[in-house]
Amino acid sequence: LDSLNRGKMDIQTLIVSVEQAARALSTSKQTVYSLHAADPTFPRIFKLGKRKSGLLYSELEAWLQNRRKNHQLRTKG
Repeated sequence: LDSLNRGKMDIQTLIVSVEQAARALSTSKQTVYSLHAADPTFPRIFKLGKRKSGLLYSELEAWLQNRRKNHQLRTKG
């Protein structure tokens, strides 16, 4: 919290809502939940409150980079 108070954000601990994750992936919230249920490599979704869930931005970014890398490997060969 101290680093956030000074205006610095630690990208490793930045939490994005499911809605924000859906926008980042250009998909719907339901698709984010479906990916979470079907893909064991998808980042963990956790409750932020009664009606809000989120995930770590760093995990979402790593998952997306891994999918891009795997897609590139499949299309080259």
